[in-house]
Amino acid sequence: MLNTTNGDIVSDKEITIDQTNCGGSTDYCLPIDNANATSYSITVNGVAITSYAACANYEEKAYFYSTIPGGGNAGTYKIESWKVGSTTLTGQFTSTVGLVSLMNTLDPGGNWRLESSTSTILGGSKTVTYGAMEVSQVGIVGKVILNPNAVQTSKGLTMKLGTGLNKIVIVDKLYGCRDTVNVTVKAKAKPGNCPDIISVRTAILVAKVCGSGAEFCTELPYSSISNYLIVDNGAIYTGAKTSCSKGTSLNLSEGTHKLIITDNTTCCSDSVTVKVVCIKTDVIKGSTKVGHTGTMINDVSELPGKVVGMNIIPTNGPSGAASNVMATVIPTSNEVIFQGLREGLQEFEVVVTDEYGITDTTKYIITVTSRADTESKEFELYNAISPNGDGVNDVLVIKNIERYGDNTMRIFDRWGSEVLRQSDYKNDWNATWNGNDLPDGTYFYIFTAANDVRQSGYIEVKR
Repeated sequence: MLNTTNGDIVSDKEITIDQTNCGGSTDYCLPIDNANATSYSITVNGVAITSYAACANYEEKAYFYSTIPGGGNAGTYKIESWKVGSTTLTGQFTSTVGLVSLMNTLDPGGNWRLESSTSTILGGSKTVTYGAMEVSQVGIVGKVILNPNAVQTSKGLTMKLGTGLNKIVIVDKLYGCRDTVNVTVKAKAKPGNCPDIISVRTAILVAKVCGSGAEFCTELPYSSISNYLIVDNGAIYTGAKTSCSKGTSLNLSEGTHKLIITDNTTCCSDSVTVKVVCIKTDVIKGSTKVGHTGTMINDVSELPGKVVGMNIIPTNGPSGAASNVMATVIPTSNEVIFQGLREGLQEFEVVVTDEYGITDTTKYIITVTSRADTESKEFELYNAISPNGDGVNDVLVIKNIERYGDNTMRIFDRWGSEVLRQSDYKNDWNATWNGNDLPDGTYFYIFTAANDVRQSGYIEVKR
């Protein structure tokens, strides 16, 4: 049983302790023997505590008495010698309870107690050296030797408490006795001007291998990283922490992370939002015929930012040499348009760059097949104009335009900027935009009309 004051379970009723973990819980050691924890029900601010960690650990001496004849309860026994410090002590007893009483009489500072469930007598003073105990039974020849063993004993239960007042209610399950302890956790004082812990407020990282996450290198000193509380999306960060060029690297999975970092020494905190993305290289296969065009939409959904650039990179054939496909991109709509020039296979890559400098590459493999001579050539567009006012080829003309109802003509410059979008095209584009002449050069058109008509290609403007 515990020693209590005036029948109380715990003697101190009002306790104030300092916060040890900024923004988190603080450990308080409730003075109840860990061995007796199951004898009590304990609540903190009305919430039941069902698991405990031991605290107030210290070393005791243990004498295991199971080797005494009759278990120490079958007659009269004698301590032939017991070395306590520099003194050798003796005495008689008739039971294990009597043995404990005798030991406390001979060694008043030892506070020896009986643990019958383990056939152990525990206690001893920290300042005294204890030796072996020789025990004999009166009328029986021989004796047993009990050697002292060092054991760790816990005299408290750890409670995790928040800042402010914590009302701890303890109820003895057997007798119904009730006790209350008020523990106030005093919050650490926060300095008036906290320095930045992290220099950035947002960061975007690309996973080297999809599914493996990415390393976020922070300025947190690796040698004292345990002094920082890191919360990731509302939960304590439990991932890997490794040394990096700035300090400490955190491994973050794909997705968005709101990190709140608190310095437990100063209670200063800082936050940063980190987005980890996975960029895969897609491979897209397509086909067209000589003289025909095709259109595909380039997927840019993996990029975290706004698209600011889209470029085509040939992947076979010498740079500038004739190829099997002529391709162009429309960044505003993420379109990739290709026209078959001659039979064969053509590969090229489209590299898209977003506002954060992150790139996404898509590989295209286009097969060009021949066009039979019997194919219809009904759609005809005169793809070279010279808008110089001489009355010859001044405008872009589609032959028999009246046959293409519900049509739309779109024209783009070499950078993919749209310079014309006209419904019900009238064969009247003269290479102007907003009333101003456009420079000579190559332009790209997309013409759509009813009955799934779609044509595209290049236009040369030369005044």
